Amino acid sequence: MVFRRAKKRVEEKKPLNDGSEDFDKIIIDLTRERISQEFDNVAADELKGSIIIGAVAAIIGIVLTVHDYLKFLVTTFTQPLYIETVMWIPLMLIAAAFLCGAVPVYSRLKLRLIKPRETNNDYSHLNPTGLRKQLKKELIENFEFIENKRKQNWFYIDTGFILLIFGVTGIFITLMFLK
Repeated sequence: MVFRRAKKRVEEKKPLNDGSEDFDKIIIDLTRERISQEFDNVAADELKGSIIIGAVAAIIGIVLTVHDYLKFLVTTFTQPLYIETVMWIPLMLIAAAFLCGAVPVYSRLKLRLIKPRETNNDYSHLNPTGLRKQLKKELIENFEFIENKRKQNWFYIDTGFILLIFGVTGIFITLMFLK
């Protein structure tokens, strides 16, 4: 659903539990799976942002082809101020919707990848159990990083859709009054 509200939770970082090798392996596999799911969610957010941008481009294209609307916007200060304001507000809403759609599309999330060469050199002194624990810790930190950054996208997407709806409605209403 497009309109949803995020729950504000303040979570304390709990220390990682030390478990057996099998426990660590299960946690690593589950964390990898959840990181993959988060990247799928990021892709869905980017798609929604792209839809907003495409709709804005289509609406601007339509507005630019309507001769009366374009003529009215270009001939400024010849009409009463309230009429010109009513004509410009929908375009400002659509421009704001474009900016809201661009935020999720702009790639802000970058997984701090585990680099094989550095991992080999930095952790060569660890035994396999210690290495597994270190990798588990890094994967969990990466997941939390991605999840926290992605939580901001819902605000921009919902706001972009709302601004787009109000902007399009405003344009159609002003077009009806021009005729």
